[in-house]
Amino acid sequence: MVNDGGDPWPSIVGTATHDWLAGALESHNREKEPGRFLIEERVRVDDGAVSGYRLSGSCDAYDTRTHTVIDHKVVGESAMRKYKTEGVREQYRIQANLYGLGWENAGYRPETVALAFYPRGGMLGGLWVWTSEYDRQAALDALKRLGAIRDALIALDPEARPRMWSHLPATASSACRFCPWWKPGSSDLAVGCPGDLTPDQATPAA
Repeated sequence: MVNDGGDPWPSIVGTATHDWLAGALESHNREKEPGRFLIEERVRVDDGAVSGYRLSGSCDAYDTRTHTVIDHKVVGESAMRKYKTEGVREQYRIQANLYGLGWENAGYRPETVALAFYPRGGMLGGLWVWTSEYDRQAALDALKRLGAIRDALIALDPEARPRMWSHLPATASSACRFCPWWKPGSSDLAVGCPGDLTPDQATPAA
């Protein structure tokens, strides 16, 4: 690991917000509609049959009345503005559909996936929600991609042959700063990833 993620405050605010939202949904279940929301439940996304890995995750909420998968996101002003005008990150869209697959595996029938964006600053009224029809194939394609990456790692064995890292290019993302392997300007992928690398740019150590 070469990166500690920097200032922890965004993560602290995000965790606190998730805790508050879980409490709010629990209150709704208790006082208005018993059992409507399933909150912070673990779902099995893959038993190993698709990606080769047993994968599960904790989903923020599932609305049993509208069959909606809900994922909370706490973002800054510039990110909120960007998502509203340019659309949400592909990473987020896939994540939501993977949760949907998890709920489907648990016997539910998700119809919609929703990303609820809460402003890190400002008022709760600044909430903005992105929704889309649940896309099972998008989730399966992501799992198949993970399996393909695993197979490539096994075949190339870049830890023993560092030059092989150049055959596994990374895609730059604004989330790179949170990755423990992110090292801007790195030319040795055995040490750290610069965040955006194509094979002809890579000059890893022998």
